[in-house]
Amino acid sequence: MIKEYVKFKDSVFTMDRWINSPSGKLKIYLFNVTNAEELLSGRDEKVHLEQIGPITYKINSHNYIINRTKDSLTYRKDPYRNFNFMPFESISPDILNNTIVQLYLRINQVFTVNIGMKHGMENFFRIQTFKGERLISSFDWTSVSDDCAINVQGAFDNSLFPPFITKNTSLNIMAFQLCRVIPLQYQREEILHGLHGYRYVLMPPKETKCFSKVYGETLPKDMFDISNCVRMPWLEKVPTAFSAPHFYGSSYNWSEHFEGLNPNAEEHEPFILLEPTTGVKINERIRFQSNTILPDLRNMYNGLQRLSNKIVPNFWYEFEMDELPFNVRFIIFLNAYAIKDIFQKMLLIG
Repeated sequence: MIKEYVKFKDSVFTMDRWINSPSGKLKIYLFNVTNAEELLSGRDEKVHLEQIGPITYKINSHNYIINRTKDSLTYRKDPYRNFNFMPFESISPDILNNTIVQLYLRINQVFTVNIGMKHGMENFFRIQTFKGERLISSFDWTSVSDDCAINVQGAFDNSLFPPFITKNTSLNIMAFQLCRVIPLQYQREEILHGLHGYRYVLMPPKETKCFSKVYGETLPKDMFDISNCVRMPWLEKVPTAFSAPHFYGSSYNWSEHFEGLNPNAEEHEPFILLEPTTGVKINERIRFQSNTILPDLRNMYNGLQRLSNKIVPNFWYEFEMDELPFNVRFIIFLNAYAIKDIFQKMLLIG
């Protein structure tokens, strides 16, 4: 059955799930400054932040197969086929209007990936090209100079992974909205719904010359610039850096400038949980925070000077993957434990 999985035929047990993936909830949390008057008057030294959220949306995506051979699959990803506000799981009104969503819907995401036995099981669903290119950059993912280019070949689109992964298997995912290839690092083993999983955390990407500095300064550890990536009217020429929520894991000295943040792994660490025998994703929390990078403001109004060269959090979001249906979990369980039992018997016989 694993060979059939790698061949990626219509009968494979993950096909329906993949066609309609990813599906889950997008939760957005805003930061509100509660002491703006005191800060500008000089009475307060630190910015007091209040987290507001979640504002929740239900997301259903779709993958359209364009061409399939025994060795490769070309498909178009529609990441926001259905994007619906969930008022009963939100504490404030809908903030993402249709114009914002349409900007993402217009992006043409066409992948060509490895399938079949020719490339080896370990290379199943690794990207060959994105929009026909191996080196790409910027939000519209057009080919650019080598200084800016990101190599996506060999990465994954974060929908499917190869079977028989180990704790040392090299895994990278293409983060489309961030113009990055994000490395995954094995962290620990976990059990979810009776399935054994390897938990991988998202690591900082290797930066190119285009993305390594803002205002001539290198960004703190675990923080990266996306202002040369995102092409949206309200972000034009506004230096924007992404980090984990509440600056979790970052070397940024946020506690000297802000109150109200509480970084912790349980709420803020981004991770993916994979069942290692089949390579099927059984849990996921993708979490990132958007921050505005302020320039030197020493020549500005006195109240603004204290914000000079600060990295100010705006909002953070979490994508929470839907729970796998029981029938999919059952097939994964049969594959994982039946194959493990066969291997153990073969070792005993050998």
